[in-house]
Amino acid sequence: MARLGANQYGKAEVRLVHVARGAGPDGEDLLRDWNVSTSLSGDLADTHLTGSNAKVLPTDSQKNKAYALAKELGDVEPEAYAAALGSFFVSSQEPITRARVSVEEYEWSPIGATGYSFARSGDLAGRRRCTPTPPSARRSCRG
Repeated sequence: MARLGANQYGKAEVRLVHVARGAGPDGEDLLRDWNVSTSLSGDLADTHLTGSNAKVLPTDSQKNKAYALAKELGDVEPEAYAAALGSFFVSSQEPITRARVSVEEYEWSPIGATGYSFARSGDLAGRRRCTPTPPSARRSCRG
């Protein structure tokens, strides 16, 4: 007899760009460019066994929360953002027991004397992934 195994779903590659005007050491602008992906898992068996999507948070809702939380938190480190986003999904969506949030940050460097133009290095500045578990448990973050 077939058995349903562990499963997950989510939204991949939500692009977030934040420009902090005049926040650099010499008054230049700073640019943060993130690629955020979410993956949710939990009590989702009904989705596969009966076709009911009642426990599924739509991926566009995940994307919209990623944007809203970025605006709410402002200029924070990727680890803090990922932990807050994952914790939101786990604490606000009853069937969701695990949220994996991956944040990739792309490095940009100011060019020119004005500090208003940027060039992307093309390399990842770092990839940070946090896996918040239920609020009562400890969060696990790793680079």
